[in-house]
Amino acid sequence: MSFDFDISVRIKDKRTGDIISGPKVIPAPASDYAGYEEICWWASSLFLDLPPAIFRICGKYMEKQYQLKEGAEGNATIFVPRAALREICSYIFSRSCVPDSELTVEKGCSWWEGYEVTNQAKAEELKDFLWSLEKIENENLDTGIAEKFITDLKKREEFKSNPQGYKFEFMLDYHYCRPR
Repeated sequence: MSFDFDISVRIKDKRTGDIISGPKVIPAPASDYAGYEEICWWASSLFLDLPPAIFRICGKYMEKQYQLKEGAEGNATIFVPRAALREICSYIFSRSCVPDSELTVEKGCSWWEGYEVTNQAKAEELKDFLWSLEKIENENLDTGIAEKFITDLKKREEFKSNPQGYKFEFMLDYHYCRPR
């Protein structure tokens, strides 16, 4: 079984349109899918319930409904506005404490602990990233985004000197298939 779900960001220079996130600078124009780096990710079928709920949240912000069912095989990639990320983060935090009604014989204590601990850690990663974006927006201050997402040292320093000169784009990527 293969399961991957991630929330990613790419950073573009507002002036040139060049993508500066990732292992190398990608000059504009670039592919819609180029330059994305993971903010947080899940890679276990334990979390199959997350993508459909998160895609529903995105639908509210994108004025489009994404028909993704829990456990459905396939691939789905969507680009989301920043406004959706805070609600997604809140939802993931809500999944870091599972109600007793969801606990079954199949989902015992080890499932419960792994699921909750992982979701809390991923929600913290996303929350920290969102706080970093707030610092950029309100104070033009980088609090670690450059170090984490920009490999090119020259571009990293340029970003640090004026983070408001850059645009952030977000993508959710879902892949799931059962073993044959």
